[in-house]
This record gives sequence, structure tokens and C-alpha cells, in this order.
Amino acid sequence: MKFQSRTKMKEDAINYIKEEIELNLANALAKSSEEIYESNQDYLGILVEFYRGDNNYYQETYCNGKEKYWFNEYWGNHDFFTHSH
Repeated sequence: MKFQSRTKMKEDAINYIKEEIELNLANALAKSSEEIYESNQDYLGILVEFYRGDNNYYQETYCNGKEKYWFNEYWGNHDFFTHSH
């Protein structure tokens, strides 16, 4: 998910968006995948990026497997399947 604005978002606004992702979006996406595959195979990671203009100033990924947590390493190097079972 890419958020772009003219100014940097405040930390409390970023935390609010992250909380909404954890409580609402992640669960809804996991449920839709579970209806098809009986497990969440489509939405194991939700990437969130914040930009001021063209400059990325914040990026984190939400691991949406059985274990749920935020991490800021490059999502392509993360082993989502280890944490999804």
C-alpha cells in the first residue's frame, strides 16, 4: 500500500494506519484467501510505504501468517512460509 503526500505523516498517524491494517484489512484479506485455499496463501505480507513527493521515508511489512508482526527488512528476503504454519 502506497501513501503519498506533500508532507511527512506524523508518527501517530502512521501508527493508526498500521493498527487499522492489523485489525481490519489483514483479517479480511486472510479470510478471503482461506475461503479458497483453506489457509491464507495470498496475503502473507502487506507492504506499507509512505512517500513525501517521490521520496520514500517509511516502509514496513506486516506478516499476516499465523504469527503476526511488523518488520522493516526487505520483504523479498523474508521467509513468510516459515511463519505461516
